[in-house]
Amino acid sequence: MTEWQKMIDHWNADQVRMAEFIEKIIVHEGSGRGKQRRQRLDFYFNFIGAFEVPADIVTPMEQEAERRQQEEQTEKEEYSKVLAQARYEKRKQERREFTARKRAGLLTTEEQVEAQNDFYPGYPLIKRGIYYCCRMISSQYGREFTGPHYEKIKKVYSIWICMKPPQYRENTITRYRLVEEHLVGEGKEPVRNYDLLSIIMLCLGGPNGANYDGVLRMLDVLLSNETSEAEKRKILQDDYDIQMTQTMEREVSVMCNLSKGVEEKGIAKGHAERALSDLRNLMETLGLTIEQAMAALKVPEGERQKYMDLLERQ
Repeated sequence: MTEWQKMIDHWNADQVRMAEFIEKIIVHEGSGRGKQRRQRLDFYFNFIGAFEVPADIVTPMEQEAERRQQEEQTEKEEYSKVLAQARYEKRKQERREFTARKRAGLLTTEEQVEAQNDFYPGYPLIKRGIYYCCRMISSQYGREFTGPHYEKIKKVYSIWICMKPPQYRENTITRYRLVEEHLVGEGKEPVRNYDLLSIIMLCLGGPNGANYDGVLRMLDVLLSNETSEAEKRKILQDDYDIQMTQTMEREVSVMCNLSKGVEEKGIAKGHAERALSDLRNLMETLGLTIEQAMAALKVPEGERQKYMDLLERQ
């Protein structure tokens, strides 16, 4: 008889001896799925009846499972702390760099304000605003709250100044936010628990349209390239009762430079788009290479790589 056969016979003998003590086994319906699946077995022994395993007894398998679960939870918490600290250090460094550029007067137009010339730049601006708000909310983890303390989340805003909106949006101010909608019954929630983001769009339109008053007129004046800096200061002081202190004069000057920068950026973008269109037309109709097309349009050598990169992305 082989060792394997001996082991089988020994196991069968153990089963027979155990069966002598068991009257019956009742198998209940299982519950749960995967590792969480549980199934109750009731053992009835001869002369004893139903036998219940004491609740305070923990099997080695259960101890090992609990130990692994605790280790996994600890690893997840440590990893979350590392990620939160890394995000915090990154934002801290970005704030230091931003402050340094601001003091040196090196801020770009986009960093000073989000002023939008094109109302439909290939996508709805409102979706971009929602994306910004969601990103600002998620960035609060590790800075405003950690762990499951979502009650500490602060409300965020995304404000857009649209300088050239379509006619039907001229001289309008629109707010987008989360609201509660009762579909069945009225299970009201405190507003502070869900009103966590607002996107505000201020669409300028000029003095010829309706609603040209208040903040819309003030922004139109400040961002106008047709009004001199001295005229802007006078309008703000006379019409809006804003005293022209040194700080305010400096801010007005910044807004004047901003409007000029936005216009120049729009002009440059328009030139680039026209040049790309001409390049594509030459390449498609005449079968020219990109180098030949740029030479035919007399594109400066220093700008050719830029147009090559733009064409590759499209």
